[in-house]
Amino acid sequence: MDEVRTRVREFLLQQGFEIPGDDSAGGTLETGWRTAEAEGELNQALAAALRDKFRVRVEAGRAANTVEVYVSHSGLQRTTTAGADTWQPRAADPVLEAELLDRLKDFLAGDAGETTVSAVPAPNLPGVRSDIQTGQDSVTTLRLAEDFERAWRRIDFALTRGGFVIEDRNRAEGLYLIRLGKAFKEDANAGFFSRLFGSNAGDPKARYRVHLQGRGDATVVVVQHPGGAAVRTSVGERILERLKEKME
Repeated sequence: MDEVRTRVREFLLQQGFEIPGDDSAGGTLETGWRTAEAEGELNQALAAALRDKFRVRVEAGRAANTVEVYVSHSGLQRTTTAGADTWQPRAADPVLEAELLDRLKDFLAGDAGETTVSAVPAPNLPGVRSDIQTGQDSVTTLRLAEDFERAWRRIDFALTRGGFVIEDRNRAEGLYLIRLGKAFKEDANAGFFSRLFGSNAGDPKARYRVHLQGRGDATVVVVQHPGGAAVRTSVGERILERLKEKME
């Protein structure tokens, strides 16, 4: 797996990306912001108002001798307000994710060895059914009408796109350890979190666990404190609402 991760890093550098985020323990590489690519004078002018960056995660596959590579996109768009330019987040682009994956597969195609690499696109699958409910015990849950494996992938990308920092993950136990991160301050929907966390959008160091439990063709997601107790405040509900938003 380390060899594949090294090759992925070489690929990103070859594509002209800087890599300020390099977490070998977590298996992730995060590029810096870059002006969007475009051909033609008009398209280039439009692209100058867009910036993109990618997060690539490499992890051992479910089958023996396989490695899975996940790619997620984040984007910014320049807007002008009262004569001043600002950069606002724009929706993740699954087309750009797919294009980067195709280039990566071509790059890795000539590699020899016994390890198979599966490049996994972002799970922007239409029609996912999900709902959020709060029980009599004040525990809020997010229920996805998908099996555990598909739900695991969706939550992973939703956490990334939602601005959370994934500190650790354990797929066997269905657990993500996250921090709130700083992205809420940059998000176009920051007011959504300001109502909960205040004007600074919360402590970026605050940590929670996101626990997934497969139940046949459905998966239930709950937010927990680091010790494992369910979060029974509006924080848990807001985190799940954000995950639901980023999966749609």
